[in-house]
Amino acid sequence: TQSETSNIKDTVNRLAMAYPQVHFSLSDEKRMIYNYTPATSLLSRITQIIGKSFDENALAVETDYEDTKLTGFVGLPTYTRSTSQDQYLFVNGRFVKDKVLIGAIRGAFQGLIGHDTHPVLALFLSVPPQEVDVNVHPAKTEVRFSNAAKIRGLLVSSIRNVLAENGHRTSSTIGIGALEKSISNVPFSNKSHSFSYN
Repeated sequence: TQSETSNIKDTVNRLAMAYPQVHFSLSDEKRMIYNYTPATSLLSRITQIIGKSFDENALAVETDYEDTKLTGFVGLPTYTRSTSQDQYLFVNGRFVKDKVLIGAIRGAFQGLIGHDTHPVLALFLSVPPQEVDVNVHPAKTEVRFSNAAKIRGLLVSSIRNVLAENGHRTSSTIGIGALEKSISNVPFSNKSHSFSYN
């Protein structure tokens, strides 16, 4: 069915986003739907999935605060979608749809985009395992943070700082102190994954 096909596509895209150096392909009996060759960088993989135009509208997010890291890319406020489909959020490598993270993103872009538009992004949050509960929902797409305020503050401050650095006037009452930037290199395996369905 169309719903099943959509779910399969979403799953492949999420896996491909999480492992950019792995080859993913998806096909049915008629055609090749996706063919994501191993990417040399996370931005390259995001561009493969979202579209070439993202590369020209992406801002890098790299924040290291205490024992929590946030990396990835956000699209400019002028580069938005009518739905949140092109928002990819990962916690410790796992794709999530978390209310705290979604709310933080809305807060970061508040006043910069319309109420009926959604920013395009791919963000990866790394937190100590003991500070996040992944067993909140059977599908494990929801999580619970032991310090949700800290996580929300980290996202809002990081995104707004990046936007401000690139000439977008932002303001926020949420702060978590000085944020130190760092680059996190995550090793990936060079494996190939193919998916097909009837």
